[in-house]
Amino acid sequence: ELKMNLVEHLDFELIPEQMWLRLVEWYGGGPALPRKVICMGRDRHMQVELYPALVLVVVAGNDGKPVPQFSRRFFISKQSTLDQTLLMLAEKLSKPVERSRLWHRSKGEQ
Repeated sequence: ELKMNLVEHLDFELIPEQMWLRLVEWYGGGPALPRKVICMGRDRHMQVELYPALVLVVVAGNDGKPVPQFSRRFFISKQSTLDQTLLMLAEKLSKPVERSRLWHRSKGEQ
């Protein structure tokens, strides 16, 4: 997770992936923090999504009950559709998409 209120050119620089890979090759590197470029607002201006939504994903067992030890956190773009989100999560968790479901649960809700 990134700290809040970061300022470009002061706290970080945005570079293309190929440049990042070359710098890592030459100098080694810390963790990559890949971000998507999304269109925002009515004028659809391009913007780097520094703070995508962070969601907690809990895998359910065959009985439909959550298996907390299989929970993981994922960043989800604000512009991802539910279908795109479901496909991405099923792939990352190596689960068949046809047996996968999304539920929204508010904080504190059982």
